[in-house]
Amino acid sequence: MNKQYQQEIQEIQAELKQLPKGYLVKRRSFYYCHDDGKDRGITKDPQMIAQLARKAYLKERLKRLTINAKAAMMFDKRYRELSSAEIIRELSNPYKDLPQSYFFRDFANSWGREDYEKNDFCPEDRHYLTNGGVLVRSKSEMLIANALERKHISYRYEAALKLGESVYYPDFTAKRHRGGKLIFWEHFGLLDRPDYAVKTAEKLNTYAKHHIFPGRDLICTCEADIEDSRKIDAIIDLYFTDGR
Repeated sequence: MNKQYQQEIQEIQAELKQLPKGYLVKRRSFYYCHDDGKDRGITKDPQMIAQLARKAYLKERLKRLTINAKAAMMFDKRYRELSSAEIIRELSNPYKDLPQSYFFRDFANSWGREDYEKNDFCPEDRHYLTNGGVLVRSKSEMLIANALERKHISYRYEAALKLGESVYYPDFTAKRHRGGKLIFWEHFGLLDRPDYAVKTAEKLNTYAKHHIFPGRDLICTCEADIEDSRKIDAIIDLYFTDGR
């Protein structure tokens, strides 16, 4: 875990060097960049506002990562929550009303950002915000998405997949860099429930009938597979590193 903290710390420090100086100030409905004791109006410059929002988010995330890295080394209890939603929620007032997209950068996921048919079932159940700004339904899916984003794997969340006369929505449809092969990822989080297990078996049977097989085109995970982030990374490396 500490190795991952250090890697992300280095990535954030490098990105911060590319962002503009100053920080965001808001007075009534007007935005300013405060730098070197002076305010410069930027209300009509949404790109500048987004860059300063991204900077504020990264600085807060960097602070938490640094604390967690030290805590991991010292085995103490100073752990800070790293969820994107929590970080954004705790930023100062000028950032409160900005679009969520301002805090995130495209992680080489332009394919995943394109318009595609999504699962419209209970969108209000998507409560977990990934580091890349994607809302998902469970903490487990957030961990998987964060790992894909960290490794710059393009993906779509709950994208429509037509199999025969039926439409399915795999949790993730990810795309290999080299060749563009699609890999589907289903996370089965409730296998201890008999009804869920039966539906899972039926879904896997349908995939197989349409030549989508676990170990080749389909990643299947359960809760035990993602308890350790190293396991998630190993799964991603297995399916994507050689296919880039």
